[in-house]
Amino acid sequence: MVKGDDFMNEKLVNAVNEQLNFEIESAHIYLAMAGYISTLGLEGFENWMMVQYEEELAHTKKFMLILVKEELESMLKGSRIQKITSNHY
Repeated sequence: MVKGDDFMNEKLVNAVNEQLNFEIESAHIYLAMAGYISTLGLEGFENWMMVQYEEELAHTKKFMLILVKEELESMLKGSRIQKITSNHY
């Protein structure tokens, strides 16, 4: 959903949504790696993976807030909630 004089055109909105989903996917990967590494007793590596996980979530939030500020839909792939609009905040 792109409005007439908005800051972002449809191509840019789609690119932001795609990146938002990449960030979520990356967070899941780091979380999975942290879980596996925890079974190896490598606490330092596990901690580093968790820091990366948190960083990816922070990136996700930034992209989400851009879309919310512009009153645009965010499209979350693989989520039971597929569309989130500013009405959710």
